[in-house]
Formats: sequence, structure tokens, C-alpha cells
Amino acid sequence: MGTQVTKRGIDISAHQGVINWDLTKRDIDAVIIRAGYGKNNIDQKWVPNIEYVRDTNLDIGVYWFSYAYSADMAYMEGKYAALAVQKKLGDRCVPIAYDLEYDSVTYAAKKGITIGKVAATQYAIAFLKAVKEMGYRPMLYTNIDYLNRYFDWYAILSAVPETMLWIAQWRNTKPTAYDDIAVWQYSSDGSVAGITGRVDMDIVYEDLEQSITFQIPSEPKPPKPDQRTVTATILNIRKEPDVNSEDIGDIKEGSIVTVDEVQGEWAHISGWLNTKYLK
Repeated sequence: MGTQVTKRGIDISAHQGVINWDLTKRDIDAVIIRAGYGKNNIDQKWVPNIEYVRDTNLDIGVYWFSYAYSADMAYMEGKYAALAVQKKLGDRCVPIAYDLEYDSVTYAAKKGITIGKVAATQYAIAFLKAVKEMGYRPMLYTNIDYLNRYFDWYAILSAVPETMLWIAQWRNTKPTAYDDIAVWQYSSDGSVAGITGRVDMDIVYEDLEQSITFQIPSEPKPPKPDQRTVTATILNIRKEPDVNSEDIGDIKEGSIVTVDEVQGEWAHISGWLNTKYLK
């Protein structure tokens, strides 16, 4: 843990619109900014927000909203988040938080994936390891309900001991079930100067940015493409991952394909292929 402090903070994203930082910075001590979400979608206000606050005395944190439905996807989200931070803050040692919420679970369900406690914990660990590998401080954002139903907090700490806990509980008293809370989001209905409308309010209990820095690779190695060879004489390409789905094409034996997603026995290229006929 860092220095024990108590700071007035907010967390923001494009939902807050254009912020008058000259006013806002006088009303807060810390800010946690959304860098993006999903598969390298940068928050529309990330650049102006981070470019302003990086030269102030505000303590800075970052978060990334997850739409991952596999550990590999979550790992890559961690890389995307770290690269966004690296581009704007260099090797400044700030926390980057993994944010999985109701919309994350719903999105996965639409892809046929049910996220339970084991999966959510695996995704969090993958994201946090990626953040740590890139030299930043790993942090988990969640609420009490999700910390009970979706995350094994102590398994996460075992895998990534440096992980900070940022917890949401919208009431007047700090949660007491966990004694290692770094940030408490106590309201979603706050108000600060320079921001129109509601804003999430936080109390920060330790310095977010550390003076310690780590060596960060300037060009992280991209993941190896998942390339497979067709073993069937003719392999049908399906519109959906289902043997009864519409046939939208075929590939000949010996063809090499690059898979970008796998769901059970199905691999996605431009359409879906049965993995029984890939090696």
C-alpha cells in the first residue's frame, strides 16, 4: 500500500461531456479517467481529459470498461489500456482498473457466453497481469454485489498481489467487509464545479500515482495469430456457429485460415468453421 491519505476524487468518462478543468481541479484532489472500452475503443474524451490533468497536481488513475468474454480478450484489453496510458503518460506509474459490470455480462450473453465467478475472476487476472507487465499499477473496480457473486478477490490477490481495490457502495459509510480498499466510490450523484450534471464521487485512501516506475517495453509484441489448416476436403463456412446455420461459402483442404474468435467447437474467420476440421 502507498501513503495513507484521504483525497476527494471523481471518476469520469465521455458521459461528462466537456469539462471546465480550470474550475474542476480546484474542487478535487484526484481523478480516475476512462481510457476506453472493449477491443481498443478509446473514450471520446480521453485525450482532452488526460492531456489537461497530466500537468496538474491532481492524483491520476485510469480505468477500462471490459467487453471481454474470454481471458485472452481481457488480456488484450489490459494491453490496449496500458498502451493508451503509455502514449499520454509515458512511464508514470498510475493504476489502470479493470471494470466489468452488468453491460459486460449482457454483451457476453449475446455472444453465447455465460460469465460466472470462475470466468470473471480469470478475466480480471488476465487484464491485471497485462497492466502489470506494461509497468502500471493493477486495480479492480467493482461493487459489493459483484465482489461476492463474480470475483474471487483473494484468488485475484494471489495471482496479482499488487492489485488495488476500488469499490462502489453508494451510501454514507465506507464498506467494512474488506480492509484493503484503496478507493471508495460513495456516490453516483455528485456535483463538482466545471462539470454539468451528475458525476461519480470517490474517496481515495492512498496515492494513486507512485514515484516508482518500471521498465515498459516501447513496442509490446503483438499476440501470435491463431492460424489453422483445413483438413476436410471442402469445409463449409457458416453464418452463425451452428451446423444448421446458413452456408455462406466454403474452403478447400490445406487452406490456412486466421481465427479471430472461438466459441466451443466453432472458430470465426469471415464466418464460422467447425474446429473438428481444423488443425
